[in-house]
Amino acid sequence: MARIIVVTSGKGGVGKTTSSAAIATGLAKQGKKTVVIDFDIGLRNLDLIMGCERRVVYDFVNVIQGDATLNQALIKDKRTENLYILPASQTRDKDALTREGVEKVLNELGEMDFDFVVCDSPAGIETGALMALYFADEAIITTNPEVSSVRDSDRILGILSSKSRRAEQGQGSDQGAPAADPLQPGPRQPRRHAEHGRRTGNSAHSSGRGYPGRPVRTARIQPG
Repeated sequence: MARIIVVTSGKGGVGKTTSSAAIATGLAKQGKKTVVIDFDIGLRNLDLIMGCERRVVYDFVNVIQGDATLNQALIKDKRTENLYILPASQTRDKDALTREGVEKVLNELGEMDFDFVVCDSPAGIETGALMALYFADEAIITTNPEVSSVRDSDRILGILSSKSRRAEQGQGSDQGAPAADPLQPGPRQPRRHAEHGRRTGNSAHSSGRGYPGRPVRTARIQPG
């Protein structure tokens, strides 16, 4: 079976599509047969990033609804061997995605000997994003170093740990554990921040946490 990697975020405009294209290209250059799927139904951009916008004939929704085969919809990248693109529909709405339809496409990609499926998820927790998150084997969450972006990303972590297929199958390592509030400092952070302030002369505080043990800090330079 193909390994499904979802690139997602809670907030828009943080670089998901660019990251998806770069990750898929990197995997393909390592000899892995890779397909990158645009889940942003109605607002596709992946085809522009990949430079194949003029080659789109059929799309993801056409395959789900049986209007085209997967082979007809897949676009082979001209620059990178082993890399394929499955574009989203630009004219349909997000309700065109169904769990059964998405699962059928992903299973068929596995049967076509793809090693990796990279899913370019839309921002937030609407239908396209939830579909991509549900089937994720792994997820890459992109975020900006600002409070609202980190908090939204924490919401995505909560969905991954409770509502994905892996969570339903009990494969997550933190099943049942509530997601921590990313804006609350951990028990060891105040001392670390105080030491940081003494060393640099800055007044620093935590404005969130992107990853465990890696607080996101802001600093204010003291005058004089």
